[in-house]
Order: sequence, then structure tokens, then C-alpha cells
Amino acid sequence: MYRVMIVEDEKIIRTGIASVVSRFGSGLEVAWQCADAYAAWDLFQAEAPDLVITDIVMRGMTGLELARKIREAGSDVPLVILSGYAEFEYARSAIQLGVCEYVVKPLNVKQFTGLLARLEKLLDERKGAPENAGPAADPAAGNLAIRRVEEYVAGHLGEDLSLATVAARVNLSTNYLSMLFRSTTSQKYSEYVLRMRMEKAKKLLAQSEFKIYEIAEICGYNSVKHFISAFKKHTGTTPTQYKNSHG
Repeated sequence: MYRVMIVEDEKIIRTGIASVVSRFGSGLEVAWQCADAYAAWDLFQAEAPDLVITDIVMRGMTGLELARKIREAGSDVPLVILSGYAEFEYARSAIQLGVCEYVVKPLNVKQFTGLLARLEKLLDERKGAPENAGPAADPAAGNLAIRRVEEYVAGHLGEDLSLATVAARVNLSTNYLSMLFRSTTSQKYSEYVLRMRMEKAKKLLAQSEFKIYEIAEICGYNSVKHFISAFKKHTGTTPTQYKNSHG
């Protein structure tokens, strides 16, 4: 069993998280429940848990400060940050610290259960792998996830590329992937997909004999009208005008 530390200053939330972990985390054991980050840090140094789930906003030491101490101590233990705020700055700081997941409260039990399964798989993989290189392992995994996203998008421009669909492909939560993508690439996921589709459309307009409606479909647009509108907004010209001037 993997030993879990839960750090949350609100008792009802803390016990609720513990209940979900105990019920759905088949390979997880809630070993410690801490009401503040100071107590958690003291216990962490003495006990070395396998997984830490911590709130971000607490009196005294915050969850991010706790995460920073853990990383500075040389530990690459998986960290999950809980927050009542979908704040990008919080998320960016968490990602820079190699946090595995940034979860916005209130928790969705179904999604949290899926997260627990992914964490168990991660712990199993680590257990069977050589010693990790240290705190850089999780940021490296984040960069790998973004590369996988970019490769998937490039190969499936004509298909459903909603954030939820692609997040499922790389085994991340929708919320976390959105924040990870923005932090890593300095652009929103939706903006990236649009840019890739428009680049593909421009190439086809200039170098192929496909009709406008065929290019729209190849680039993932079911509506030609929507495609023409998006293309004009992105390039300042209509697909037909672009084709005539570049074809």
C-alpha cells in the first residue's frame, strides 16, 4: 500500500478527501491527515509519504510553500494541489514545482477517482523503474505530455480536438492540461489548435486542388461557413482570396 498524506485546514474537506481515497484508492492508504502545512512538513521529514495531497491556501505556510520545501529537500514525491481558485499564477507556480495535478475545488468525485487511479499507476511505474533523477522528473513528464499533445493534434486535425478528448489521450485532467499547456507554451490550448488548423488550411489552399469545403473538413470544420469565418478572422482574408493570391 502507498502511504498518503492529506494536508487541508478545513476538517470536513480533509475527512471527505480521506474518505474518497480510502474508498476508491485500492492501493492507497491514508496514513496522515494534517490541519496545517507546518505539521505536514514535520511529518514529511520523519515519515516520507508516497503521495502528498495538499490544499493551497492555509494560514501560515501555504501548500505551495510546502511543495517548495519538499522539492528543495530533494524529494520527487508526487504532489497534488487542491485549490478553490482556478488562478493561473497559482497553477504556474505549482507546475514549476513539478506538481502532478492542480485540482480546483469543489472536488468532482468521479474525476478525483480517475486521478487516484493515475497516481497509483505512476507510483507502480516508479516502483518498478530505476531511481528517479530527482525533482526534475515531474517537470520533464509535463514537457513530455505537451509534446504528446502536439503530436496528437498534428496527426488528427480533422477530428475532435476538444480539450477533454485530448486530455484523456494523455491521461491528464482537463483542468490540469489546460494550465500545463498555457504555462509551458505561453498560449491557450484552443489558440494552438486554431493556429495549427489555419496553417494546414493555408498550405492546402496554396498547394492543392481541394475545394474549400474539402479543406474545411480536412481541418476539422463540419461547417464551411464556420471555417470561412475562422479563416478570415485569423488571416484577414477569405479562403478563396488566399487561394487566388497564393495558389
